[in-house]
Amino acid sequence: MITKITVSKIDQSTLEEIKKAHAALKSSDDESKEIHLNINSVRGEKEISLQIAEVLLSDTSIIPVTNVTGNLDVAGTILTASGMVGKRTADPKSNFVINDGEAYGKDTKPEDLDGVDYAIYDALSSLTGKKFTILEKMKEGGVFSAVVAKKCGIVDEISGFKNAFRPKVSLKGRTRKKSAASTSETVATGNNTENFEEVIESQEAKPVTRTRRTSEKSESGNVVQRGRIK
Repeated sequence: MITKITVSKIDQSTLEEIKKAHAALKSSDDESKEIHLNINSVRGEKEISLQIAEVLLSDTSIIPVTNVTGNLDVAGTILTASGMVGKRTADPKSNFVINDGEAYGKDTKPEDLDGVDYAIYDALSSLTGKKFTILEKMKEGGVFSAVVAKKCGIVDEISGFKNAFRPKVSLKGRTRKKSAASTSETVATGNNTENFEEVIESQEAKPVTRTRRTSEKSESGNVVQRGRIK
């Protein structure tokens, strides 16, 4: 059983519609249950989008599928990522946002994010499995493309024309040069030989002076940027 919903806005009425459809699927005896959300240039409330995500992911017997086109705000991006991994598709010209406010400093930690931004970071980290990438996009702010959204784990596939009969590029005549310093190269040490892959050098991380200010010089002279950049 497949239930399709066209999402034109993200508000309380949309939340109630999705809740109702999800409950109907849950009570169904069908072995296969899917709820398809067609998201087109959607804008709305971030908090409600987070609530919808919780509904969609509350029952493993119901598969949420998201298909997005157009320009999305933060709420639309969250809703897109709420689909099941492998079931999230975006039009190649779609655009996404996860921080519609001012950018954060390059040294910002998750705990430095504003309240709502932290909730968004936490949700998207769980939905994508890419905490570091999501934090970096959160710090940068601004709009990003479907290609970047795929790298962030927000979508899994970018739709477009597919040709199963597309001619394959021939590799005939091409040669691959071997690197002089390959990973299998060994080092002679007396009568023994050690593989380079087994030689690991660790570097001690330089101490970082933490500060809540946007930009401040530490005692060592290094500039630390945390929090919103105004």
